[in-house]
Amino acid sequence: MNNRRGNTLTTVMVMLATLSVVGGTAYAVLLGCGSSTPAAKTKPKPKPVIWQMIPSGVVETAGVTITAQDASFRLEGPSGGAPAPLFRTPFMVDCHRLGRLSPAKWKTAGTYGARAVEIIVPGRQRPIYGVLALCKAHPKDGSAAARSYRIVVPKSRVDQTSGGRVSYVYELGSNVTRGGWRGSWATWVLWLSESPLPVYGGGGVGGGVGK
Repeated sequence: MNNRRGNTLTTVMVMLATLSVVGGTAYAVLLGCGSSTPAAKTKPKPKPVIWQMIPSGVVETAGVTITAQDASFRLEGPSGGAPAPLFRTPFMVDCHRLGRLSPAKWKTAGTYGARAVEIIVPGRQRPIYGVLALCKAHPKDGSAAARSYRIVVPKSRVDQTSGGRVSYVYELGSNVTRGGWRGSWATWVLWLSESPLPVYGGGGVGGGVGK
């Protein structure tokens, strides 16, 4: 009898252990098969803007010559009744990174590749100095300014350099809609000064000129 009770007790303990394992397995399976929260839909990232090169241009102001201080390029306006010679773009600048333009932005422009230049202006015995940025164009800008540079150097801007001041002149492309915002960017910018503007950081005197 004692053996029979012992065997019965052993059998019951084995059955309980089996049920415990099965129950645990079932619980684990239920956990694995339970409903899960669907992953939140992520908005597709906007495609990066690939700014475009403007391949060529002209200086439209008669008698004006813009020469890089490192002599890497020379842009000439019309003279003697002949049309302005076409120039091929010698360098490009990410002008859209400059933000709002101002007389002091020539310093920032140098870090993005703008070049220190000397400018011969009719009626002045000595050249004036400046920083020139030939900008890239937005791919959706369909204006003439985004296809070819038309650089002008107005006398009024030259006169504003008296007394150690810096003036600037630029041309904007057409408005472009981008991410709910509508605006335009400069296609070229020229800062002017009676004294040299020391551009550093890759675009002029002392900072990787011509590279």
